[in-house]
Amino acid sequence: MQFVYANLGMSQPVFALLLTIAAVAAFWVSEYIEYRRKVTISYFNSPSLKGFGTALIVFAIGLFIASPTGDAAALPGMAATQRAQMEQGLTPASGLMADVETARDHIEPEELADRLAGGDSSILLVDVRSPAEFQSFHIRGAVNVALSELEAYLQPYKDRGPIVLYSNGMTHPAQARDYLFGRGFENVYILTDGLTGFIERCLKPISLRSAPMSADVAARINTWRTFFLAAPPTKSDTGTPEQVTAEKLPALVTTDWLAQNYTHEVVRVIDLRPQPEYNAGHIPGSLRLDVESLRGSVNGVPSTLLPAPMIGQHLSLMGIQPSHVVVLVSGEKVHDATLAAVALERVGHQRYAILDGGYGKWIAEGRPADTALPAVKAGEYRVNLTANQFTVDYRAVLQQVQAHSAILIDSRPGDYYAGSKSEEARAGHIPGAKSHPFSDDLRGTDVYKQLRPVESLAAAYRQLVPSPDDTVIVYCRTGHQASQAFFILRRMLGYANVYWYDGSWTEWAARPELPMETGAGTGTPEGSNAS
Repeated sequence: MQFVYANLGMSQPVFALLLTIAAVAAFWVSEYIEYRRKVTISYFNSPSLKGFGTALIVFAIGLFIASPTGDAAALPGMAATQRAQMEQGLTPASGLMADVETARDHIEPEELADRLAGGDSSILLVDVRSPAEFQSFHIRGAVNVALSELEAYLQPYKDRGPIVLYSNGMTHPAQARDYLFGRGFENVYILTDGLTGFIERCLKPISLRSAPMSADVAARINTWRTFFLAAPPTKSDTGTPEQVTAEKLPALVTTDWLAQNYTHEVVRVIDLRPQPEYNAGHIPGSLRLDVESLRGSVNGVPSTLLPAPMIGQHLSLMGIQPSHVVVLVSGEKVHDATLAAVALERVGHQRYAILDGGYGKWIAEGRPADTALPAVKAGEYRVNLTANQFTVDYRAVLQQVQAHSAILIDSRPGDYYAGSKSEEARAGHIPGAKSHPFSDDLRGTDVYKQLRPVESLAAAYRQLVPSPDDTVIVYCRTGHQASQAFFILRRMLGYANVYWYDGSWTEWAARPELPMETGAGTGTPEGSNAS
């Protein structure tokens, strides 16, 4: 009841006075009707009726005069800003509209970008989209909260620091903000133009903008892009395997972590080096897998990754179950581990990681090794047959090429890309593809190779793929080297729409009806054999 008068735009004393006058008038009208109908007893125009009505009105006027502070005093539990609005004749509804009129209900993308990139920790940024959309891409630092859970989640933050709501657009955040304002939340804002506007105004590359801009503005945009598009730090690789996999393993695990956990009952280590090297020494308990045993001739295309049920048979014979944490250990070729990673992705196994630095780093640090073969009890690996949504064939690639709707990355050495060297039916590359040799992603010594730091990889791939939402197709000669780019983009950097062309240049070159190009690429030509 206490907000009825507020919603009518008047104070409580004024409301009481008008209500009293209306009540007296209504009583007089009823008495007049009885008088006209010749009712035996009638008070109409009697001294008692006049006196009673006058007394009520005088009493109401007295209350009005005796209540100078009005609603601010009547509502001690109301928030300070709300009481101030009431003192100014503003109701919660009109206060909300005043906020809208003066732009106090929203925050511009540029201001939000500046504050977050500048380290402002007072802002609670809330993404109200679906979990799938949030996982695909979200503003760095945001939390994902369903609209149905929003009020309960935000209670501890009520009237503290700024709360900024966003979705793809503004409709749902605006509705949520209005509701929360009515519930007493005065620190809730919406992001102008939503995530779509944030990407367009703050993250769009300078080269794709039509309007000219000053050096200061360009520097500001580059600062935003570096902050928001850089890959987030990988999850901590400390703790037990159960703790690490409560959400998801990091893409890479360190030798320190594996040294602490390789004997754990849930961990399975797979050594991908050639068999003579494995026989000479390996991480205790590790299983040996020839990465080429995961490939064969499929539909006439050689060196194609086997179908999921056949990969599942390999895992079954090795005693591996979906619940196991699989650590992949490479030798000289990091892309041996990433090809095995793609095989695990094909069967839907997500609890896996690659040992950073492989066996070379492990042994260079003096870690334990032996030559014993592990005891294995074969089981039945249950394959997720719907997991492989990332492999594309030549038809899908051709469609993307013709529509100019995807970014193609060629992972072969630069001379194979340019066509100056070839081991296939034709020399060259798929039209429009960008050259990024797999070796550009590596660092290390003669003892072992590692993938470059995630920040360095993120910066390099941003030059090729401006937006994490862009469609990307990676290929090489047989899909082997391209598996490394796939792993980096998808697992390490979190790109959402990454596809792997399994048949790669072996298939494409052998089909004369498919278009091709030759010419120098953007990568550094190398003379090593493409694989």
